[in-house]
Amino acid sequence: MVLGTARDGELKKVLTSLESFRSALTNLFPSARVNGPVPTTIVVLEDFDAFRRYQPKDSRGRRMGNVGGYFKSQPDANFIVFPYVGDASYELIFHEYTHYFVRQNVRTSIPLWLNEGLAEFYSTFRPDFRGQSVLGAPPEDRMRTLRENTFLPVLDLVSPKDMEKMWRSGRIDMFYAEAWALTHYLTIGRKNVVGSPIAVYLNTLAATDSQDQAFQAAFGVDVAGMDRELRDYVRRYLFQAAVIPKVVRGSEPVVEAAPEVVARQVQGTLLESNDDIPEAEREIQRALAVDPGHVDSRVTLGTLRLRQDRNAEAISILREAADAAPTVMAAQYYLGVALTREWRHVEALAAFTRATKANEANPYAWLGLSEAALALGRDAQAAATLRRALLLEANPGFHRGYARVAFGVGKNETAVASTRAYLDSVGLTDESGQYAAFIGAVAELRRGRAEEARALLLEIEAAVRPGTWTETVLRFLQEKVEADAFLAKASDVGERTEAHTYIGLRQDIAGRRDDALTHFKWVVTQGSRNYSEYAIARAEIRRLEPPTTTASP
Repeated sequence: MVLGTARDGELKKVLTSLESFRSALTNLFPSARVNGPVPTTIVVLEDFDAFRRYQPKDSRGRRMGNVGGYFKSQPDANFIVFPYVGDASYELIFHEYTHYFVRQNVRTSIPLWLNEGLAEFYSTFRPDFRGQSVLGAPPEDRMRTLRENTFLPVLDLVSPKDMEKMWRSGRIDMFYAEAWALTHYLTIGRKNVVGSPIAVYLNTLAATDSQDQAFQAAFGVDVAGMDRELRDYVRRYLFQAAVIPKVVRGSEPVVEAAPEVVARQVQGTLLESNDDIPEAEREIQRALAVDPGHVDSRVTLGTLRLRQDRNAEAISILREAADAAPTVMAAQYYLGVALTREWRHVEALAAFTRATKANEANPYAWLGLSEAALALGRDAQAAATLRRALLLEANPGFHRGYARVAFGVGKNETAVASTRAYLDSVGLTDESGQYAAFIGAVAELRRGRAEEARALLLEIEAAVRPGTWTETVLRFLQEKVEADAFLAKASDVGERTEAHTYIGLRQDIAGRRDDALTHFKWVVTQGSRNYSEYAIARAEIRRLEPPTTTASP
């Protein structure tokens, strides 16, 4: 579905171009999946000023002004959001759709530089150029950035020290330009390429946690060697493009005006996901004023109440929606999520079961069912339904999320196993792997396996870049930094969210339950909701102070 405030003709052009791009991907990769288990809505705003309302925010709650479009995936829907800016709009939509395509088809984790580099590379697709289609022509803005800015060392490209700082400093344009240039070089520009070197790179990186070893195995040079090659390649400013057969389209797509209730609901969903809670509330209430029984709007209102920690209201709203629409996966799924929040796992299991029946191809429904079974001690069912989710989508992030859920319900052995499964896919070079390993190490400590925890923390130590906040977290968990000093080093609310959470975890292991709860409660009242530690702290409060009843209202 395509909707937005852009003109009808512009919406039609966007939809036509996306259909051509999807067809080209199908021809280039015949065995690839181009359709997913949930609908994708493309939201096209009339200009950048209109788009600002929907821009994502950073961990400090500030709008990310450098973001010109984005792809957002949720358990029940995908969204591609961007402003209409003429021909440049097609680059945005191809870029964001490539992210979705990669996620659907690549069965291992992809480093940020390659994920963005592939999206930049395929965003240059032109469906009709002198009777052919073209892929890889150099974008003018990326070329200008490469000419006018200081080169970013390839080490900082493939293992960035602080991406959020890079966004704030303005160096992010150079990151994207070099990610495009390196991907272009490896895909088109490098000579005598044999086999699938990018696949070798990803597999070696996951196995070794070493960019040097991964580059050596895949491309025959280490990171420093690739740095020299890329500098030489960029310096020549001679970038070839690949010519591919033109895709012959069938009938032209038809764009129909979205009903007001749908438009309001989509706006509310995007605003809610970007933490604009008051604005989201207004849009959803406007949608329900148009159609009080609109199921998707009722579901969005329920998820909004969950973000506000108004769990009882969320359950009531979502149960009503689920009863009214038993075949709507989103209503059943989010009811299960809400019930899980209140430790009502038996009811959650039933809701997730209904979600799997409503959409058997949706991996999140099976994942929710597995997590509910795990909390109830139904280990065989939990394992079987987790396998089902991973067969539907080999998303490494599922392992990381599963580890947190297992950790939150006290299933420490499962938390360790899921952490290891995640690290097998992403390694420790990526910061997400390092933070996942922190939880794995704490789970080992909870199991009384201090040596195993120490060994895992040593693995992280070999991968963490010196002088980073991540290194400070590591040193605290290794008991090389005291709690007070750890908190003193936290420079903003995000870092304080992390510090209080990890101090609370350490206090709990030491048997100081009340002190642990003090730290966890600071996180849920004053911490940043954008951090995974917020969810960890909230789960710990539930684990340490479980509700007195599990009965239905």
